[in-house]
Amino acid sequence: MINPISFGSTYKVSTNSKDSEVIAFDKFQELCEIVHSERKGSTKYEDKVEKKYPYNWSATQTLVVPESLDRDVERYCALHGITFTKIFTHKLLRPENIFSRIQPAPKDKVLAYVNTKKLDKLIEKQSSNFAHVKSDYEDYFNRKTDLALKSGDKFATSTLYINPKDGSEDALKYIIKNGANALNDNSLTIWLNQETFDPDHCMYFAMKDLGIKSIPVYLDKESYAIGNALGLFE
Repeated sequence: MINPISFGSTYKVSTNSKDSEVIAFDKFQELCEIVHSERKGSTKYEDKVEKKYPYNWSATQTLVVPESLDRDVERYCALHGITFTKIFTHKLLRPENIFSRIQPAPKDKVLAYVNTKKLDKLIEKQSSNFAHVKSDYEDYFNRKTDLALKSGDKFATSTLYINPKDGSEDALKYIIKNGANALNDNSLTIWLNQETFDPDHCMYFAMKDLGIKSIPVYLDKESYAIGNALGLFE
C-alpha cells in the first residue's frame, strides 16, 4: 500500500471564447505549472470546441493541492483576479461521490461492484496479473489515479476479465453444479486490463487504498457470468 491519500482542495478555473478574463486564466495556468513542476500538487487541463458554428471554445484548468497550500493558492488568485470553484477533496473521496463519477460501461461491457475480500481469496488460487498491476500503481501511476479521484470529473474504472482456461460454457456449468469452492486451482485467468490512455487498470487499487470494499468494475458478458456464479458481486 502506498502512503495514505492526503486531503486538501480541488480548484477549477474555466474560460471560453467570450470570456474577457483570459489573462486571469493564463495566470492560473502559470500557477499550475509551478505547482506541478515542484511536485506539490496535480493539474489537469481540458478544452473543447463546439462542432457547429460559431465553434465556441471553452477550457477548464484543475489544480489539486494539499491543505497546506490552500492559503497560498487563494492569495495568488485574489492577487490576479482569478475566479475559481473550490471543492474539498474529502467530499470527492466519499464512496458515493466516486461512484457517481464513474463513466457508464462501454456498450460491450457491464458495470458491477466486486467484493474485494472474495476476489482476493479467489486470486490466491488462480492465475492473475494483480501483483503486477498493483506494483505499477504503487511505483508509477498513483499520482494519476489520485488526480482522477480528486479532480471532480468523470473517469473510467478498471476492466476485469475472468476467463476460464477450458472454455466458459463448461466452466460455468461446473461452477453452477459443484459450487465455487470446487473450482480447481489455476483454472481461471483473472486480469485487470488497461483499456484507455489513462491508467484505468489501476483505479481498482486506488479505490481499495481508500478502504472501499465493494469496487465498481467493467466486465464483458462472459466475465460477469463467471463472476456472478462465483458470488463475487454485491
